[in-house]
Amino acid sequence: MQGDTDPNLNGGAPNLNLDPNLAQGEGDNIVYVDRINKLAEYCATNGEYQTAIEYFVKLITIDSENGPAWTALGHCYLLVEDLQKSFNAYQRALYSLEDIKDPQLWYGIGILYEKFESYNHAISALIAVLKMSPNFYQKSEVLYKLGMIFAKTN
Repeated sequence: MQGDTDPNLNGGAPNLNLDPNLAQGEGDNIVYVDRINKLAEYCATNGEYQTAIEYFVKLITIDSENGPAWTALGHCYLLVEDLQKSFNAYQRALYSLEDIKDPQLWYGIGILYEKFESYNHAISALIAVLKMSPNFYQKSEVLYKLGMIFAKTN
């Protein structure tokens, strides 16, 4: 039943009854995509980044222009320290999103640039987050990162 929890599936992820036939074009593809997205988000939220990556890759295989999936994939790659794949995913997100003024996207890009020690780009991205969303839910983290970057560069 949709929404039930199966402890054998991804360490307690919701059992969304994924029908493998749907992946081959049979059935309602929109329902399949929604279920994959929910599993991906669940895994990412619960720190199961490798599993989330697998689900997000399925999503972008189905729809290579899925900007939110590319953004989330970039975040997951960032969190497992696969920086080149994170960069590539964020780049695809920028090309795929209808509106690139997504503070979550730019927050991830800012963190990625910091890890690459490209501090000027990191500062620009993080300041863009605050301009796009003055009450960004991770505002204190953005300010902390900016402070750390300024401390390193001055």
